[in-house]
Amino acid sequence: MKEKQNHISGEVIFKASMFVVGLVSIVVMVFSFDVSWEKLSDIIFKTWWLPAAVLTMWAPLYLMSAYAWLTILRGQGPCNVGLATIYKWTVTGFALNSLTPMGLLGSEPYKIVELKERVGTQRATSSVLLHSMTHIYTHFWFWLTAVAVYLVLAVLGLAKIDAALAVVLVFGAIFSYGGVYIFKKGYRNGFVMKMLRGIGRLPGLHRWSQRMEDKYGEAIGNIDKQISQLRQQNKSVFRKSFFENGYNY
Repeated sequence: MKEKQNHISGEVIFKASMFVVGLVSIVVMVFSFDVSWEKLSDIIFKTWWLPAAVLTMWAPLYLMSAYAWLTILRGQGPCNVGLATIYKWTVTGFALNSLTPMGLLGSEPYKIVELKERVGTQRATSSVLLHSMTHIYTHFWFWLTAVAVYLVLAVLGLAKIDAALAVVLVFGAIFSYGGVYIFKKGYRNGFVMKMLRGIGRLPGLHRWSQRMEDKYGEAIGNIDKQISQLRQQNKSVFRKSFFENGYNY
């Protein structure tokens, strides 16, 4: 009973801290505008239609991202979470990332905290990591495809390539292919344990990494196993989530 109370209090503290981070970020953003309040209100009055246009554009993209996450969850087993709930968490997660100063801060832990009561901590963690991995994986394929398309256009005489652009294209192709290769290895073997051991090689973090591995090694191994199983055993689900994430472009 006491352990459950501690668990609930920890979850409440985490959600409250995320709220405070978002609130502080908004305050900092508002007071760092390099315009007067009069000019800002004038801009808002003249561009009142922009929020509706932005929402119209982003709402379906967030919906596809949410559906990709739900596809991964359903591919892992029974899922009692509806699309509307996943969509709410997806939008909130993107908002949290956008509000934090460095970006990409807090979205994944937030999603795991919200989902773990429905499907368990390990499955929640693996599904969130898989969704984020697939989203980044589509970035590399997008960039690699863009390089290939530009080269085809150049061969057809519809685009020009000079020395500087050639260097950029070569670097982009190598970088993108390297990303694709690394993520394929991660999908095949998992990556959480390797990442933890990699952190342990940094100065001063070896003991912390070893303690985490000793304490959570089995759970991390199960998360890596769930990550690798989706691509190896349920390739149709993996492809579906890949293209649903890719549609965000």
